[in-house]
Order: sequence, then structure tokens, then C-alpha cells
Amino acid sequence: MSRRTLLSSLLALVGCARHSLPPELTTAEAARSWVLGEVPVGSPIEDAQRLLQTHGCRCQSMTGADFAPQAPSGDESAWRGIDYVYCDLRQSTGLLQARRWQFALVERDGKLADVGVSTGLIGT
Repeated sequence: MSRRTLLSSLLALVGCARHSLPPELTTAEAARSWVLGEVPVGSPIEDAQRLLQTHGCRCQSMTGADFAPQAPSGDESAWRGIDYVYCDLRQSTGLLQARRWQFALVERDGKLADVGVSTGLIGT
């Protein structure tokens, strides 16, 4: 477990951590880079899931499912019929608006293999 992950977990336990993603994450690519900076490819998938849950995401396992990421861009067929942990978070950005974050933590042999992210504003 990395020091950052341990520190995040400890802060959550004492109530100092906010249940939201860091405010500088305004794009799917920035969010993907942040996750991979905290939990590198090859780490246990549980570490990546725990990171996102610590920041308020709700997660569930998906088997043989599709995901449509904004980041990374590239071959869409690579994101069809995959096993991943799906994590979802809505953060308020105003009275009637929120930003929705969707993460696909791609799993291979219990390890993090890739991260797909999609984000956008929802509401009126």
C-alpha cells in the first residue's frame, strides 16, 4: 500500500477527508492520471477501488460489460466485453447542477490493468 493511499485511509477514519474528488480534476484525462498516479497499473484492484470509495464513489463489479470512456481515447472496441470495477460519483457544482464521474477500473488477474473515465455535467 502506498503512503498516499494509507494517508487517505487514515484521514477518512478521523473524519478529515472530504467525500469528493480533488477539485483540480476537471477532465476525464486529469482524473485518469490522478488514479494511475495514486494506484499504478499492476497494483491490486482493491487498492484502486478503495481509493475511489474513500472519495465518495460507489463501486460494483462488472463482468463482460462495455464501457465508453472519454479517457483514454482510442480503440473503442478495447472497452467491450471487459471485466472491471465500475465506480460512480456525483458532485454538486451548483444549486441544480452536478458533475458525474464514471470510472472503469479494468481488472486482469486481480490487478489494475487500465482506468477508463467519463465525466460530464448533469442537471439543468
